[in-house]
Amino acid sequence: MTPVLQVVHRAITRHLLGRAGLKVAEADSGAVTLIQRFGSAAKLNIHLHCLVLDGVYRSGSDGEPDFVEVPAPTDEALQAVLPKNITRFLKLLTRRGALVEEHGSTYMADNDADSDEARTLRPLQAAACTYRIAFGPAPARRC
Repeated sequence: MTPVLQVVHRAITRHLLGRAGLKVAEADSGAVTLIQRFGSAAKLNIHLHCLVLDGVYRSGSDGEPDFVEVPAPTDEALQAVLPKNITRFLKLLTRRGALVEEHGSTYMADNDADSDEARTLRPLQAAACTYRIAFGPAPARRC
């Protein structure tokens, strides 16, 4: 499992465990996740689609897993999990050197600014971030 998926799974599992009234050592949850890299117009749009159990499994007295169902999450509960994930993602990316945090601002690290790869990708990244066409007969036009 990638570190990003670990962050997502851990936050969701802990939320479900809390709703079930259990501790981390007592039970676990499960999820199936698809990483989608592009949106409907083939624009770069990396995002996750997750199917998450509506409860947790704990080990029963006979050693068999028992499923503990939790109520459906409210909008408020989902809104509470989102900032935790965002904060954890930012910390993870900063630890790995992909983001730089200075004076209260966070931006992407440019570790190898003079490489051929960086010079090639820079206009593509800028176009993707601003929803503009990077190359072709109508460069800089909004998508």
